[in-house]
Amino acid sequence: MIIPDWVRKPVTMLNDAGYECFVVGGAVRNALMHRDINDYDLTTNALPEEMKQVFSGMHMIETGIKHGTLTVMSGGCPVEITTYRTDGVYTDHRHPDQVVFTGHLEDDCARRDFTINGMAWHWDTGILDFYGGRQDIQDHLVRCIGRPRERFNEDALRILRALRFASQFAFTVEKETAAAAHSMKELLGYVSKERIRNELLKLLEGRAAGSVFREFTDIFAVFLPFIDPSAAGTLSALLERSPADPMVRAALLIRSSGDPERVLRDLRFSGHEMTVILNLIRLEDMPMQTRIDLRYILRDLKTDFDMYLNYRCALDSSLDEVRLRELYDTMLRDHDCCSLKDLSADGSTLLKHGYRGKELGRKLNEILTEVIEGRLGNTPEEIERYLAENA
Repeated sequence: MIIPDWVRKPVTMLNDAGYECFVVGGAVRNALMHRDINDYDLTTNALPEEMKQVFSGMHMIETGIKHGTLTVMSGGCPVEITTYRTDGVYTDHRHPDQVVFTGHLEDDCARRDFTINGMAWHWDTGILDFYGGRQDIQDHLVRCIGRPRERFNEDALRILRALRFASQFAFTVEKETAAAAHSMKELLGYVSKERIRNELLKLLEGRAAGSVFREFTDIFAVFLPFIDPSAAGTLSALLERSPADPMVRAALLIRSSGDPERVLRDLRFSGHEMTVILNLIRLEDMPMQTRIDLRYILRDLKTDFDMYLNYRCALDSSLDEVRLRELYDTMLRDHDCCSLKDLSADGSTLLKHGYRGKELGRKLNEILTEVIEGRLGNTPEEIERYLAENA
């Protein structure tokens, strides 16, 4: 592993003070898989108060200190460092009631969710792999550390995390881990809707989202109860035909729910996400063959055209995607008028002709329709003439 200086610094500071410190979790996994590393988590045998002494000259954030996690600002970047620990009982199926600090790295790795996330690394030792994570990466497997039923009973979110990693990496969920996920899926009721949404969107970005959905439809149905298991094949095919865009795939999943807006609100999607997804669904039946058709779509579209085209092509494989993209590019080059902001007229133009209030808005939309249909040119002179002739 090649780690940046802002990560190396706190590791070196702990080592120089006589403590162990390792990079753990996703960073080690991604390095082995030759994937980008976005976060570096560190673990150490230094207790929280001992860490605070080591980093006394640096800015520290102590939000997670009672659980053994200290965040140190290094090179302007936050680095989370956690004392080796074991977890107590999980009575809420999400968080341990207490944590117990330990002096052994292997004990700390044992509490992690999957073997591929249970490895540690230091430049002096290389990778330390106590539970077979390297082999599972080679075998393309997502496997719980220890007994899967115990791990899912501790933290039900791990059920979705297993599916998410399978989707992102195109891995298979190991047999016992998959069986436990199916049988314990109702524990997802203990997980907050925000966390479910976050895992779902990451899962939908994965290249194997379609096959994961096909195999684990019953788990998706826990938080998307409108899903009919008999439609699993159709829905998974839609996901497989679409690019790995979470907004497009979320729309494909919930379009037949009967009340997509309620589904999105229930899963705590953001206002922007709801606007995009609902707009895709509401415009899915618009004609999409001619230049005029595309003008009407662009009039009402609240996201980018590529996203909309990906959505429509997933739904209808008979659409000529290449031709539609070329037609759209031609419209951009020709500056086609598709919305009120593109019109060579605005409210002040109509005020001069005596239009007020709702009638003004109605007239602007009438002019826009004439321009979209090609019956009226989008120039100030032609619009003035039209207003004079249609007063």
